[in-house]
Amino acid sequence: MKKLFTLLVAVLLLNPVFAQKPKLSPQTKLFLMQSEKVGKTTPLPGYVYKIGANNTVYISALIKAGSVTEASLTAMGANVGTKAGDIWTVQVPLTSVNAFVNTDGISYIQFDEPVFSTMDTARVKTHVDYVHAGINLPMPYSGKNVVVGIIDAGFDYTQVSLLDTLGSTLRVKKIWEQKKPGNPPSGFFYGNELSTPASMFAAETDAYHFSHGAHVAGIAAGSGFGGDPSHSRYRGMAYESDLVLVGITPAAEQWTSTGMTDIIDGMNYIFNYAAVQGKPAVANLSWGCTVGPHDGTSLFSQACDNLTGPGKIFVCSAGNNGQNLVHFNRTFNSPDTLIKTVLNLPLVGTEKRAWLDAWGEVGNSFCLQASLNDGATTVASTIAYCTGDSSYGAYMSYLIGQNGDTCFFTIVTDSATYNDKPRVFVDIYNKTNNMILLSLTADVGTVHMWTGYVKDKTGYYGGFQQYPGITPILPGNTDLTVGDMASTVSAIAVGAYASKNIFTNISGNTVSYTGYVAKGNIAPFSSRGPTVDGRTKPDITGPGLVLGSSVSSYDTNFALVTSSGYEDVVSSYVHTNGRTYQNAMLMGTSMSSPAVAGIVALMLQVHPTLTPAQAITVMKETAILDNFTGTIPPQGSNIWGFGKINAYQAVLRVLETLGIRTIATQGEKLNCILYPNPSKGNYNIDYASTKNETVKLEVFNISGAKIIARDWNVTTGSNSTSINMQQVPKGVYFTKLTSLTGSVTIKMTIE
Repeated sequence: MKKLFTLLVAVLLLNPVFAQKPKLSPQTKLFLMQSEKVGKTTPLPGYVYKIGANNTVYISALIKAGSVTEASLTAMGANVGTKAGDIWTVQVPLTSVNAFVNTDGISYIQFDEPVFSTMDTARVKTHVDYVHAGINLPMPYSGKNVVVGIIDAGFDYTQVSLLDTLGSTLRVKKIWEQKKPGNPPSGFFYGNELSTPASMFAAETDAYHFSHGAHVAGIAAGSGFGGDPSHSRYRGMAYESDLVLVGITPAAEQWTSTGMTDIIDGMNYIFNYAAVQGKPAVANLSWGCTVGPHDGTSLFSQACDNLTGPGKIFVCSAGNNGQNLVHFNRTFNSPDTLIKTVLNLPLVGTEKRAWLDAWGEVGNSFCLQASLNDGATTVASTIAYCTGDSSYGAYMSYLIGQNGDTCFFTIVTDSATYNDKPRVFVDIYNKTNNMILLSLTADVGTVHMWTGYVKDKTGYYGGFQQYPGITPILPGNTDLTVGDMASTVSAIAVGAYASKNIFTNISGNTVSYTGYVAKGNIAPFSSRGPTVDGRTKPDITGPGLVLGSSVSSYDTNFALVTSSGYEDVVSSYVHTNGRTYQNAMLMGTSMSSPAVAGIVALMLQVHPTLTPAQAITVMKETAILDNFTGTIPPQGSNIWGFGKINAYQAVLRVLETLGIRTIATQGEKLNCILYPNPSKGNYNIDYASTKNETVKLEVFNISGAKIIARDWNVTTGSNSTSINMQQVPKGVYFTKLTSLTGSVTIKMTIE
């Protein structure tokens, strides 16, 4: 039958005799093919339906009218709605679909696909929309009575997205501007604390011409006010949470020491405030750096592990170095004791600058030497700096290049670090036209090196490269590119996938990243694990390309048509205060991290004493797996973590751990949910499968008569489908799912 139908469609499309028949959109063709299995009068998931008189089910369509008349459509029971020129909206009875798609005079038919209210599609892709709606939950969850702390820079304290959903009350409770003089918060001696809406509005922003913090805060907890007429399109994950903002710009020595005192203080400030209020808190950091041991032992990691705990959770971005060769590693065994690589330095403004951070193993020393090279010969070399020569050494060195200019090196060697691992750290400033060749020597053990540089609020990354003719030489790799802070045991490290790869900006222009990444796939920039000690990182992935959220009204990069960021602006709103507030599409793990942090806030609303370990476990066990993630092994993936975050299933799982809700199961671990129940006849089914399989879906009435039967092809992980029963009488029915491992029967009521 399927082959015959396909052949008939081909004949209809190709035979000139049928030239007046409508052309069909891909979705329309797909509907016709699928309906051959279940009958054209059965609603299929993925389309838009309406119910008319006598429970008649209509499918929604757009047509290019051509020469067709309205009378010919109404004769088959269809209803014509809007006529926008020759583009008409039409509601077609399912019983008339066959006649409709063969109606002479229609140029084109497009059956509707569901559209979603989006931030931008992140709430839908993560199933946060289910949580906000409270579908089959004890109540809707929105982050209420949870503190969301954002440690960042570039906030707009007047941003309307920081107001409540009515646009009347500021939800920001505290602000700590760490780099501004004023009144420090209790327990600290620096910065300026703002505690009232009046003082916040007067202060305006912590950093003019920067929007990172504004965008991150909007994703995690923005109300969406001002984003569109419904004030919901760019709503954040935890839109009714309390906000605490910490403005940071860590000094270079904090990055290189891996102590990160500003960030640690900020985290402590957030957790202390929440404790005084008797509320749980999640702190988000969408910053990072490549230097550090990447094994969970850095000073930052130790402090973070100590600060977090029940009701105190830290979420951070994995990093955006998934395409950068910023990591180099080598395991030495005699006689293989020498390896070389070329270090490519990025431009930091007009200067070629880089940090080089090399870490060995406990008890094994290594040496690092730098040379200037023109590709054929060595121009000049430093001495070899070795970790075994002394417990600590600091050196200044310079080399003269072929252009007569200088390459400066500041070198620190340490064989007694806080984790007892030997380390060589180098700060490089190259004014020559020669490349930098690194020689690494050791008798035994593994040495890891990372490169990167941070200035002000921006990271700069070169990489380790191969160069023909120099032997032995190796390039770097993209493994272990997850940031050092993201390597913290208690931190929830978040990678990024493409929840959206095309959008229309405020000028009506299409901005597309389809050539860069497929929708649903991992973002190429998303940093990869594992950690040096072999743990899986990132823990989870979230939507990070591209997300629409608020930007700072004080940031001229988005304000003007001629500005660099205007292409990314998707909405504009003029408030009664006279200021214009915009939303823009940005990308990065900086965006996926607050999306996950906001979801953690939803989990904390359910379970205020949830621990970081429990949160990570829940995410692992409920993550979405699909054709892009593939099958993820029990130990996780160093690209995807444990999959894509699933907010709805995570909240359900937390409810189960508290004994508040138990998923109906029967057979061997068959895990599914039907909602809303009761309903008017439209139901959704979520099913978590342990394998790729075909599930039999059947619906019976109270007398046991089967009224729906179809096969459902599912993949490993979370799957969703829908049942439309608006055409059947009100009453009690039973849905049965049967898999290879068991079955479940769920009672359902149509009101």
